[in-house]
Amino acid sequence: MGTSNSPANGPGTPRSINWELAATTAARLTPAGPKLSGRQIEAAVENLRHLADASVDHVHRITGLSAARDLRDSQVLVVDRAAWSKANARSFEIMLQPALKALAEKRPEQLKSAATALGSTVTGTQMGAILSFLSSKVL
Repeated sequence: MGTSNSPANGPGTPRSINWELAATTAARLTPAGPKLSGRQIEAAVENLRHLADASVDHVHRITGLSAARDLRDSQVLVVDRAAWSKANARSFEIMLQPALKALAEKRPEQLKSAATALGSTVTGTQMGAILSFLSSKVL
């Protein structure tokens, strides 16, 4: 429980955040989005895809990023709040990995297996609550 072999953590690297618990907690805490019929969902998804396509030129013009020149080479993925939280938990895991690894190397005594197991559960739950809050504001 205190270590992970995920791509963001090397074998045996202590985990100070339980990312799976963060995603699960967010999914459980997040209120469902608006109740829509199947037809309304299809229309909303179609509208989101249309607006995403229309935004490509604006994003390129406003940001000036060459990478934004033609973002039409990938499909727009429309997700619910739970899937958004899961994807963002994974992104945070990857982005924070260097800092957490440096902390583990700098203070190994503070990341003993028992303390890490308990701490990763607490921080995983906290991260889940944060992702839940954010998902209801983003989606």
